[in-house]
Amino acid sequence: SLSQWLGASLYLLAHLPHWVALFHASGGSNLRSSGSIYPQYSSNEKAIKYARNQLHAFLTLSFPELESYFSSVASEYALEMIQLFPHPDSLLNYSRTKVKNLIYKNTKKNISQTKALLEAESILTIAKDAYPAVDNDSLETFLVIDWASKLQQLVRQKKEIQKKLIDRAQSFKEFYVYTSFSGVGELTAALLIAELGDITRFDNHKQLNAFVGIDIRRFQSGDSPNYDKISKRGNTLARKTLYLVITNMIRSQTSGPNHIVDYYYRAKKQPHAKKHKVVLIGCMDRFLKSIHYLVLHGKLYDYDLSPK
Repeated sequence: SLSQWLGASLYLLAHLPHWVALFHASGGSNLRSSGSIYPQYSSNEKAIKYARNQLHAFLTLSFPELESYFSSVASEYALEMIQLFPHPDSLLNYSRTKVKNLIYKNTKKNISQTKALLEAESILTIAKDAYPAVDNDSLETFLVIDWASKLQQLVRQKKEIQKKLIDRAQSFKEFYVYTSFSGVGELTAALLIAELGDITRFDNHKQLNAFVGIDIRRFQSGDSPNYDKISKRGNTLARKTLYLVITNMIRSQTSGPNHIVDYYYRAKKQPHAKKHKVVLIGCMDRFLKSIHYLVLHGKLYDYDLSPK
């Protein structure tokens, strides 16, 4: 909204001298320094991915139907339920009331007695039709509980790390520039700061493109015509973060006008529609050009002043 934009603008102007001094003193963003929270975030992401794969491998053997029962097995509630009932027999040995009480007392989800009873009936139904490949007392079933517990701890840790990452990112002027774009949330802005650092060290946005690895290189093979391809020589994680930025902008286009989203739909129009990847690279280029200018001049994003 206009009031939010004005508030952020005033905050940016008030703190600009402090940020300039901070950047000169630190040489740019310190989110990627050895003592930073950012390496913990990266390690946590990898650990979560590994734990999910391990849980999937063993749950497929002990109670595969649970994977389709929950919309996400990595949610707090799903992981609590999996630890309670890692195998169909862990349910079928109990009455409906006993299962209801276990759900009500052992999950942190705000659930009523009535809702817990309905949940008990639903999960008992799938347990009766389940076909596990291992026994309830098998090592595989034990490992389901173990990996569900580990994944639960990692997911909780991720939330804590995200909060710390955002809190630290708010010390940088880029945070307010990036979040002034519709579709760029606080966590995404923090990740961009961590990956791109102080972008004022680049003389122009083309140098920033090269740092990220989306600068265009022209190739020629024999008698075939020239073709263009991005170099991919730059920061892989930065490219992944930028991909997330652009896809979020497209998905959340109703949250506010954005000239980058406008370009995306123009470029996808027939009869000369560009390929999806080509359009995404074009969007990244426009975004990097915009943030480089805005950060350099201490301004927030304004759709009415953006190039159309």
